[in-house]
Amino acid sequence: MNAFEKNLRFLAGTSIGNSKFLFPLNYYRENCKSKIIYPNSDCCIEGFQRSGNSFFFILFKSKNKSVKIAHHMHASEQLIRAIKYNVPRILLIREPIEVVASLLAWDTKLKIRTALKAYISFHKKLMPYVQQLFIVSFEDVTAKPVKVVQTFNTHFETNFALPEYTDKQLDTFKKQILSQNIATSSPLPTPEKEKLKEGFREQINNHSMLTEAIKLYEQIYEHRHQF
Repeated sequence: MNAFEKNLRFLAGTSIGNSKFLFPLNYYRENCKSKIIYPNSDCCIEGFQRSGNSFFFILFKSKNKSVKIAHHMHASEQLIRAIKYNVPRILLIREPIEVVASLLAWDTKLKIRTALKAYISFHKKLMPYVQQLFIVSFEDVTAKPVKVVQTFNTHFETNFALPEYTDKQLDTFKKQILSQNIATSSPLPTPEKEKLKEGFREQINNHSMLTEAIKLYEQIYEHRHQF
């Protein structure tokens, strides 16, 4: 896939994911059926790409194997439907510079403008719903996943199992995640990914769309759950 096709496909996916009328098309896509929201879903773990989705989902699912989880659609409409269906939901958020740098490290064909436009679209659509979402920052979900689930259980009166591990078990768990992904697309930090991200940060900092993305992030961040 060339750069033009990549960026067009990324923006098309964003448009579908953020549209009340187009999102239902995903119910007919075979690769979405196991992760899209349904009225009988047990919970919804959702956020923009590179916001801690994979790390938290894998950790949570490992202790809640039979739970029906809506996840990884990276679509604001997924969370809006979770509200409609009264499904317990978590919105994961991360500041835009790190998100976009991580996205570009994942796929260098992606344009900064494309990534920021998608980031803005996703979060802007959710602004009217922030009071109805359980919002968790990237920093908290990666450092305090057990506390996140404990508080989530209290908030929604659920009883999901806690993703507790000994240091040795967590180390083994992280090694398994790293072994299943290439270094630049891993949901965990790697030297290779950090090196690529560092090269993109200055370009992102100088982009004209960054100000709007940061403003949106800060507005939603004010409504995050504090641990």
